[in-house]
Order: sequence, then C-alpha cells, then structure tokens
Amino acid sequence: MSYEIPDGFYDFDEVVREARAKYTPEELARECELEERAEEQLELAELVYAMRTGAGMTQRELAEKAGSSQPFISAVERGARIPTYNTVLKFARATGNRLHISAQPL
Repeated sequence: MSYEIPDGFYDFDEVVREARAKYTPEELARECELEERAEEQLELAELVYAMRTGAGMTQRELAEKAGSSQPFISAVERGARIPTYNTVLKFARATGNRLHISAQPL
C-alpha cells in the first residue's frame, strides 16, 4: 500500500537512517530496539496530529488549551520529541478525546 506522507512528518525509513548515522557501534547492536522506539515515536506523532486536526484546531490553539507551546506541539507532530503520558492526556482532553491505552502481543 502506498500513501503520501503529510507535510511535517518523517518517512520511517528516513528516521531509521538518521538514527543509524548518529549511534555508536554498540548502540547499533541494539538496532531492533531503536527501530521500535522510532516507530513508537511516530505513532505518538500521528496520534497527536490526528487528535488536533480532528478537533479542527491549529497547533497554537492546542498549545494554548493544553498549557503547552506551539513549537513543542510541532516537534511532537514531527516525531522530534516524545511527549509524556500526562502530556498526551492533556492533548486528548484539550481536543475533546478520551485517551485509551492498550497492549498488543508482539
């Protein structure tokens, strides 16, 4: 399945390449763990973006309502920052969503 990556988001393969370029050989040995972390980071980015756009809000509006900053919202949505659980909860509430966490077998 092919899809276009929205502006401001990274291609997963690009994120992996960038991560590999920055880590030591010892860290690269943990490549699987790094890929999983990057994937989780992008899932959070997509979640925040979907909540915000679903609520018809700008990054600035979400920042004001959630007690954050627009640059932080932007960084989260690009996958450049990992928000805490409490921050994602604030984003969910500010956008009129209920946060639901679940686990799936690997």
